[in-house]
Order: sequence, then structure tokens, then C-alpha cells
Amino acid sequence: MLKYAPSYNSGFGSTIPTNGAANGNEVLSLFTLADPSTNSLSLINANGATYTYPVANASSD
Repeated sequence: MLKYAPSYNSGFGSTIPTNGAANGNEVLSLFTLADPSTNSLSLINANGATYTYPVANASSD
């Protein structure tokens, strides 16, 4: 469950989580991994570079 309002924007910027400026500020999505022992994902960002995204400690926010 994601806990943000997609249409809400504060004076400090959007509340929609992204992967950061270094990775192209792509919007993050919630998904469930089929293998719960997975600790990280290797992704390709909007700039075409590979980065590692840790998923070992999932949270509800």
C-alpha cells in the first residue's frame, strides 16, 4: 500500500516518491516480489545506467 496522494503537491515539491535525480526522477511503483528472499533489484534508470535498489526491508510507506 502506498501512502501518498498522487494529485497533492506541496510548496516543497511533489509527494510522489521517485528514484532520485541521479536516476532520472522516475516515479516509484509498489509491487510484490514473488521471491521474499530477494534483497535487492538491479535496474536500468532513465539515463540508461544500471543501479541497485534495496528491497530487503520493506515498509508500508
